[in-house]
Amino acid sequence: MTPRDADKRRDAAPDWREYKLDELDRRIIVALQTSGRAPWKGIAHALGASEPTVARRGRRLIERDLVRVVGYIDVVRAGLGFPALVRIACDPRERERLADVIRSRQDVRYATSVTGPTDIVAEFVVPSSEALVRVLNHDLPNIHGILGTETLTVMHSFYSVNPWEQELLTEAERAQLTAAAPVLRAERVWESSVTVDALDQAIMAELAEDGRRPAKSIAASIGSTSESTVARRIDRLVAEGCVYFHVVAPAAMVGFSTELLVWLRVDSAHLDAAAQQLVKHPSVKYLWVTAGRYNLCAGVHIRHLGELYSLETEILGALPSSGTIEINTHLTTLKRAWLELWPSSMPGSPDAAGRAVRELVGATS
Repeated sequence: MTPRDADKRRDAAPDWREYKLDELDRRIIVALQTSGRAPWKGIAHALGASEPTVARRGRRLIERDLVRVVGYIDVVRAGLGFPALVRIACDPRERERLADVIRSRQDVRYATSVTGPTDIVAEFVVPSSEALVRVLNHDLPNIHGILGTETLTVMHSFYSVNPWEQELLTEAERAQLTAAAPVLRAERVWESSVTVDALDQAIMAELAEDGRRPAKSIAASIGSTSESTVARRIDRLVAEGCVYFHVVAPAAMVGFSTELLVWLRVDSAHLDAAAQQLVKHPSVKYLWVTAGRYNLCAGVHIRHLGELYSLETEILGALPSSGTIEINTHLTTLKRAWLELWPSSMPGSPDAAGRAVRELVGATS
């Protein structure tokens, strides 16, 4: 992407501030975070609202790119990839250009520009350790403006089931939303990958583009399979930890104006206890267990910087045997779940997510 293209992209960027959400809109977002594939009828029943109203509001949120439900693939569990977090130091004069370069790479699933000793943090997902070597030894060193990198291999990812504004739904409403579908427990730890076949892989690519895509549409897109078979496969992929449904939306739109990356070094004997404690906290939205200088990296959303003090003293300070802690503030989130984000953090085209999964499938087959 040239500087001129980047300027045009920023000038054309949509902004969630142009839209005003009311309480029903926000309750629908929480419902989607609770059960991303719940039908509009089920969401309406749980929220005590009419189905036409909920369907109209929900579709409007999605069509305006305020919200995108995606199937987030656990590439380690599904045997599709080798994830690593790469912390990238940049020439200050090249930060903006390098952010666009990293954002546009198909092997980058998540990226953000941050404060602190490094400028960009990116999650690379590649088919093998050999492919990661090529990224680290050839690709990144040959990009002008990159001054250095630090790599942490991702051993496990914990996925939070805590919505942003969970207080907007009662416990009974949440139970109604989750009753009809298998739900991946956030604290579950997988020790090995599962066997997925070509149909599973094709379904995962479809869900990466649109987590709410109906089984009937997926079956028609793939061909040579039935709607009922696709529905059963989706349930199995979720239950076995290969896929979970994630809402991509600007956190600031629902009042969480500050995003943080928290890096921790915890004694190995207490690593699991610390991870379980962190992922259950409402402010923690995702958590990587890594091999490297730090062994935990948490993505945290808070309403304002004033909450950072209590986060560090009451939450991080209470972790068992925690040592070094580093906190980076997000400046701009560049990419989530393979979706390039506009400067306003609104999700862009979903096509790249499906292409990335299909490329991983091709490389690992």
